[in-house]
Amino acid sequence: MAVKLWVASGAGNASTAGNWFPSGSPGALDIARFALNANNCNWDIASVNAISIEATYTGEITFATNVSIASSFTLEAENCITAGSAKSLTFTGTAFYNTNQTYVKNNCTDPFVNAAGRANLEYIFTGNGSTPVLLDTGKYPHVRYNGSKFSPKYVSNTLSTNANKISMQSFTYATPSAVGSYIPSQNDRDLRWEIDGQYNASADNSFHIPATNTAEAFDGGYGTWDFQAGFRFPTSSSNLYGDFNTVGLRFTWRNVELSNRAGLTNPKTTLQGTLYLDNLTVNSGIWFGNRPSAGATLLTINRPKIRGTLGLKQVADGMYISGTPNLDVAYGGTGLNMVINGRIPYGDSVQKLATSSTFTFSGGLLSAGNGITLNPISSQPSVSNTLWLNSGASNALYLDGSAVGGGGGGGGMTSFTVAGSSGSNQTITDGNTLTIAQGTGITSVASATDTITIGCDLEGTELKSTGETGGTKFLREDGDGTCSWQTVSGGSTQNLFETIAVAGQTNVVADSATDTLTFAAGSNMTITTNASTDTITFASSGGGGGGGGYPLFKHDEQPSANNFSPFRKLQDGDTIEIGVSTGGTHDKDVSVFTPKTTNDSSPATDVITANRIGAVGTNTGREYIFYGQVGNYEFTNITKYKLDMTSNMGGVATYFVRSMSVVNAGGGGITPVSSEIIIIGLENVSNVRVLDAGVHDILPLDLSQEEPEVPDEGEDGDPCRLLLICDHQVHLIQNPITKEPQLIPNYGFTTKDITGGGKKGGGR
Repeated sequence: MAVKLWVASGAGNASTAGNWFPSGSPGALDIARFALNANNCNWDIASVNAISIEATYTGEITFATNVSIASSFTLEAENCITAGSAKSLTFTGTAFYNTNQTYVKNNCTDPFVNAAGRANLEYIFTGNGSTPVLLDTGKYPHVRYNGSKFSPKYVSNTLSTNANKISMQSFTYATPSAVGSYIPSQNDRDLRWEIDGQYNASADNSFHIPATNTAEAFDGGYGTWDFQAGFRFPTSSSNLYGDFNTVGLRFTWRNVELSNRAGLTNPKTTLQGTLYLDNLTVNSGIWFGNRPSAGATLLTINRPKIRGTLGLKQVADGMYISGTPNLDVAYGGTGLNMVINGRIPYGDSVQKLATSSTFTFSGGLLSAGNGITLNPISSQPSVSNTLWLNSGASNALYLDGSAVGGGGGGGGMTSFTVAGSSGSNQTITDGNTLTIAQGTGITSVASATDTITIGCDLEGTELKSTGETGGTKFLREDGDGTCSWQTVSGGSTQNLFETIAVAGQTNVVADSATDTLTFAAGSNMTITTNASTDTITFASSGGGGGGGGYPLFKHDEQPSANNFSPFRKLQDGDTIEIGVSTGGTHDKDVSVFTPKTTNDSSPATDVITANRIGAVGTNTGREYIFYGQVGNYEFTNITKYKLDMTSNMGGVATYFVRSMSVVNAGGGGITPVSSEIIIIGLENVSNVRVLDAGVHDILPLDLSQEEPEVPDEGEDGDPCRLLLICDHQVHLIQNPITKEPQLIPNYGFTTKDITGGGKKGGGR
C-alpha cells in the first residue's frame, strides 16, 4: 500500500503517472491524497483503496468513471467533488472509521461543487455484510445500501456544525436484511434524516425499496424522517412502500415530517392503510391525506403539527380517517387497515389474521387454489344446492340428495361400455380390468404410474398407403413431428438433393429436372458408363493406374542407408509388367537392356539414348535391368553401356551412381558418378538392376568433360538425373587403389584391372 499525493502542475487526469508523487497513478491498494494543490483532477481510475481530500486542496475532482473504494472516503475541503453524468462510488471492503462502521467522513459542510454534481453522484455500500454501515452527519448524494446492512443510529459527529442532520438526495435499501429496533440514546432521538430529492438515481421514488427485496421489516428508528412530497407513504398495510410492492414488509415510523424542498408544483403525499406515529409535521404547502375514498387511518400519540393541509377526518383525539377503514389483516391486531381486493382473511399459524392470493372471492366466485376439503357426514344438509360427502355411501360426492360421479372419498365407479370396429360391446364395471391388446408391430406396456405405453415398430409390409395408387409418391418428414405423402416431381422420379457445388466453378447443380451433372473425359482419363447398373467408371489411360496418367511402378527394394528407394514393396497380388528397352514403350515397371556381344577384351558399347529411358517426369521410379555376357572366362565376358551425354536426358545430365550419398551437395565423402556401366560377366550370371531415382542436386561436376572433375568441398550442387545401381550379380571394375569393386568414370582398363575382387550373387 502506498500514499500517492496529487502534484499536477495543471488540470489533468488521475491516470497520468506524472501527476502524482511518487510517480505513478494510484492502484487498488493505494491511498489517493489531495492536499496543498489547486489544480483540478479528472478522476478516471476504476479502483482505489481510499481517497482523502484535505482542507488545503482548493481544486475540483470530477468523477468521470464509476469508482470502487475499499475502505474510506475523507472529505475536508468544501465544494470539491462533482460529476458531469451519473457516476457511483461503491464501497466494497471493511469500513475504516468508527470501529469499522463508517466509510465516509464528512469534515465539511458541503463537499459538492453544485446541486447538479450532487444529483449525478451515488454512494453504494456493498461491504460490511454483518456490521451495519452507519452514516456520519453531513451532506450526501444519492445513497444506496446494496449488500451492507443499514441502521438509523447516531455516530459521533466529525464536524460539530453538521449537528445531528443527515441529508441525502435519496435513500434506496436493496439489502435483503431486516432493519430492526434498538435501545435509543438521546443522540438517536435528535437525528434528522432529510430526503432532499423526489427521485433516486434510478428515477424511482426518493425513498425506495426494490420489489425484489426480501427484507421483512424496516424500523426507521427514533429520529425524525423528513420526506419529500410526491409519493405514497410507506405503511405496513399498503401495496407500495416507496416502490416496494410485495405485501409483508413491516414498517415502523415514529417521527415524520413532510416537506417540499424538491419544489413540486403539486406537493401531495398519499396515505393508504394505517400509519402509527408519535409525531407528524405537515409543512406549509403540503397536502397530506387520501383521495378519493380508499381507506386510510392516521393514529398519532401527539397531535399533528399542520402547516399545510390534512385531508383526513378527525374522529377522536389522535385518530384521523379517510374513506371506509377496514380491519388490518396483514399482521393482526385491532388497527383499521385495508384488505387487498378479493382476498379472504383467515387465521395463520401464529393466530394472526392473514390473507393469501390462493384464497379469494371475486364476482360471486370462490377460488381456492390448493383445493377444498369436505368432511364426510351421514345425512343431507338442509340447505339446498350443497355439495357434501355421504359417509353412508362410501364417502361418495353428493349434490343435495343425488350422487355426483362415482364417489368422492373412495366410492365405487360407474360402469362404462367399450366398443370396437367389430365384435360385441363390452361393459367395464367396478373391479373389471380393461386390457389393451398387442398386435403386429404394436406393443402395450402398463407401468406402476397408472399409465399404458403403446409402441409402434412397423415395417413396410405393415405400413399401408391407404387411398394412394400409382406408386408415384414418397413419405416425407415435414419437420413438425408429422409425415406426409408427397407427389414425385415429374410423376415418376424425385430429386432428393438440394444443390451440388462444383469446386472451382460458380455454377451449381440444383434440385431441378433440367440440371445435369456431366462427367467429361480428359487427358489420361477415360469414362465408361453402365446404364443397366447406373454407374460411372473412371480409368487412367496412362497405363498402370497412376495419378495424372502416370504409371504406378512397383518395387521390392527396401530403403537403407546406402541403397535408396522411394517406392513401396510389392504387395500380395501385385504384378510386374515387363517392357522393352527400345522404341516408344517406356511406361512399364521393368525395362530390360541386352548387350552387344563381343568375345575379346574390347567390349562393344551400347549407347543409351533419351528415347530408351524416357522422360524423367513419367519414368522416375522405373526399374532397369542391364544384362551382361555369360561365359566361362570372366575377362572375355565384358559388356559396356554408355549414356548418350549429347542427347536430352530429361533436360539434365544423367549418371549412374552406386550410392545416394552424392545427393548431399557439399557433403564430405565423394562417391564418383559415371556415364558408363561396365559389366564383367561371371559364370551363368551377369546382370545389374538399376532404379530411376529422378533428379537431385548433387556435388557440382564439369559436365563438359567425359571424366567429371571432383569438386572442392562446400561448392553448390547441380541438378542431375541419377540411375541408382541397387543390385548386381557381376564383377564390377576394381578400384586400382582400394582394390574394391567400384564405378570409375571413363576409367581405361586392361585385363589386369579386372582380376580378383569380384562379388558373386546379390551384392548390395
